[in-house]
Amino acid sequence: MNRRLGSILLMALLPLACEVEKDPGAGNAKGDAKGDAKGDVKESDQVAAKATKAGKPLGQLSANEILDLGKLLGQGPASVEVLLGQPVEAGTRESSCVRFVPSRVFFKCKHDIRRYDHPKLERVVIDYQDGKAAEVQVIGIPGQGDFEPRAALAALGISLPGEPHHRNPSGMGDKEGVVVDVWEWGNDGARLRVAGQEYRVRVSSVAMQWSTSKIELLDNSPLSADQQARIMPMRGSGEAVSSPL
Repeated sequence: MNRRLGSILLMALLPLACEVEKDPGAGNAKGDAKGDAKGDVKESDQVAAKATKAGKPLGQLSANEILDLGKLLGQGPASVEVLLGQPVEAGTRESSCVRFVPSRVFFKCKHDIRRYDHPKLERVVIDYQDGKAAEVQVIGIPGQGDFEPRAALAALGISLPGEPHHRNPSGMGDKEGVVVDVWEWGNDGARLRVAGQEYRVRVSSVAMQWSTSKIELLDNSPLSADQQARIMPMRGSGEAVSSPL
């Protein structure tokens, strides 16, 4: 697939990602976003220990009539497409991936972004990072009445124990005056573990409409030894040095 399509799909996949990655508070991060990469990796060990502390409820994925997310997260395209069928769009890009563990850290990775049609949803978009489904977007969750983030999560069998951080990022609506609401659960709020990986969760809606609703599950696990070896240096602005397209 050509590079242009990959770039377009990457932008479509994570419309809030760039803004969130520049927010040192995302994912419950409390450290300085400009901290050195080595410090970030050491702090990830603390997050992992905290996430497995006994006596604290975990996030849950349960059966539902729409989409079995447990069979998507962490899987490769071949396994996912047994459930979702072939993608209607796809594109690849070698760039950087980000984790908040808890401070922000970038590492080199390969994105393979695929969009799927679904009979009960507007669409499903998956970012396979280094061959595994690391970020899943579910768009157009069915619902009635006023939009409510926990009701949207429940429709997909997701139950999270913590309270979200609610915000209204500016400049995200298509029209002036249109408000985008975003609710975010970092690792400790979501406490969602699937096949050993930890996920943060983001729910959003434009103008509080179900038709514009989106749920994102984003791998935010401590870095593996291989990922640590691919940590990217930070520019003075705090942005990672990305590989050219």
